[in-house]
Amino acid sequence: MNFKVKDHYFKKAKKENFLARSIYKLEEIDQKYKVLEKGNRVLDLGYHPGSWTQYALMAVGEEGKVVGADIKPINKKLLGPKNIVLFEKDVFEVSGPQDFEEEEFFDVVISDMAPNTTGVKSVDQDRSLALVEKIYEILPKTLKP
Repeated sequence: MNFKVKDHYFKKAKKENFLARSIYKLEEIDQKYKVLEKGNRVLDLGYHPGSWTQYALMAVGEEGKVVGADIKPINKKLLGPKNIVLFEKDVFEVSGPQDFEEEEFFDVVISDMAPNTTGVKSVDQDRSLALVEKIYEILPKTLKP
């Protein structure tokens, strides 16, 4: 199937050189709740394709750091800034900061992860729930108290 996406946010993201339209979700959340600050250390679980990582890098500035983990291969379009580290890692294998060669806890953990879907509602719901439960397990081990 070949079709053109005409979504306003898709076009805006491409025009502004962002990797995905989902950047505007995080931007809205951050503007409303002030989640990210200059100098923060951020863990982005399931970062691919990387628009949340792009936004986090802008928000934390050069003083901050963003660590991204995703089961998909590293998105080389994100590489370049010195304050970003990306890992090809399954979130279900994460147990703490040491999994990212980090000794310190993170100030913020962000995630826009979604499981691969099958079209079978019960299976897809179970996969989504498993991701949420894993993140709840990871948070106390990675996030500053």
